[in-house]
Amino acid sequence: MRWHLYNAGLIAFGLAMIALGIVILVQGNVVLTYAALIGGIVILIHSVHCFLNFILKRNDGNRERNKSFLVTGIFNLIAGILVLVLPDLTMFILIKIFSLYMLLNAIVKLIDFMISRRNHVDGVVYDFIAFLFFLVFGLILLFANQLNKQAFLILAGVYCIAYGISQLNDFIVKIIPQRTKNKFRRRIRVSVPVFISTFMPLSFMKKINSMLDEKMDRTEAINNFEKELDSKNDGLPPDIEVLIHVSGDGVGTFGHCDLCFEGEIISYGNYDEESYKLARGLGDGIFFTCEKKRYIRFSVTHDHKTIFCYGLRLTPEQKELVRAEIQKIKDSVYPWQPPFEKALAEGKDARLADFPDYCSKLWNGTHSHFYKFREGKFKTYFVCSTNCVLLADSILGKTGTDIVKIDGLIAPGTYFDYMQREYLMKDSFVISRTIYNKDNTERLPDEDSWYVNGKGKNGKDRID
Repeated sequence: MRWHLYNAGLIAFGLAMIALGIVILVQGNVVLTYAALIGGIVILIHSVHCFLNFILKRNDGNRERNKSFLVTGIFNLIAGILVLVLPDLTMFILIKIFSLYMLLNAIVKLIDFMISRRNHVDGVVYDFIAFLFFLVFGLILLFANQLNKQAFLILAGVYCIAYGISQLNDFIVKIIPQRTKNKFRRRIRVSVPVFISTFMPLSFMKKINSMLDEKMDRTEAINNFEKELDSKNDGLPPDIEVLIHVSGDGVGTFGHCDLCFEGEIISYGNYDEESYKLARGLGDGIFFTCEKKRYIRFSVTHDHKTIFCYGLRLTPEQKELVRAEIQKIKDSVYPWQPPFEKALAEGKDARLADFPDYCSKLWNGTHSHFYKFREGKFKTYFVCSTNCVLLADSILGKTGTDIVKIDGLIAPGTYFDYMQREYLMKDSFVISRTIYNKDNTERLPDEDSWYVNGKGKNGKDRID
């Protein structure tokens, strides 16, 4: 019954988005008037909800969460009143914010263009054309007061129609015969804007933590939560897994994405501190592999992350394509050592405490194998585009998955949104979802001292 309701909701939502897009294109000003009214009321209702939660749960001992309820309630109360009383000002602010988002995309594509030229990567012309498009559109929205509102409405209407068609397309793909489905190749899929999808993993993590806070046995509660859709799992281990990391503070709120194939973690990031540029947003691309269990335990205990792990079922042909793409990546890299590993290899009397960089801790906690790229698009890491998501997508794309971003920014939240949607569909290739956090992952025995050369501070063997 759940599957039928989800499919019906997919159809209804897709048709509603298409209808909304058409109305925006035809009667945009009318839509804005009602949108401001409805939006203001919804924001005020949410503020009331936050205040009620603050009042009802103020004595439960969770001061941080209750403070969040209070602050959110006050903010939404002020915002709701402003939207209702000053709708024109609200629209003016939204248009300016969106114009800045378009200009941010232009900057991203300009940096992509410069990186591609330097690394002699194909697609330089596309990056430059995309830069010009986002630049011109962003400047129109920012400065052309006579045109910015109409341009915003046109873009919003077209986006709603395209998003609605994408939702209907998802439904169609799910009901066609599997034999026909396997012939489908990669297609453009319209996803939610990146400034929304970026915070989806964090929002879902907070939802789960809030649910667990009300349970006496958090471990049992999260295990029961994982059995929600167990009927999808055929009892066999998945062929490949997508791991979405998220934590509650710092850069961890934006998430990280890895793959696990045949027991091996496949990951990419910016870990060489000597190559950092643009406030760590740019640097040498680092590719690393390690054993799954060790990596998850390190991520949960050392980094205090929550990991959403989605298991995918592939055909033998798809597995061969994934295997070939991973090998292609491995053929384009050369070994690289984090500072701590390098110091030990040189016979120095090194201590981990003297190496504050994350990569040294990661190597010491997981014994990962690190590499740099000789050439290609992953030679240079860029946080907004050539990042962990792009590498994962370049591998999974060989299976026919349809996550293709048409704007400049890509984030782990985009993959999270896609995997979550696929998991909720009955006949999709996402067959499982496992959540790893402090409540269901065994803690390392010597957390205050990471293992060195296979031994802990008390001489204990490294735990595999």
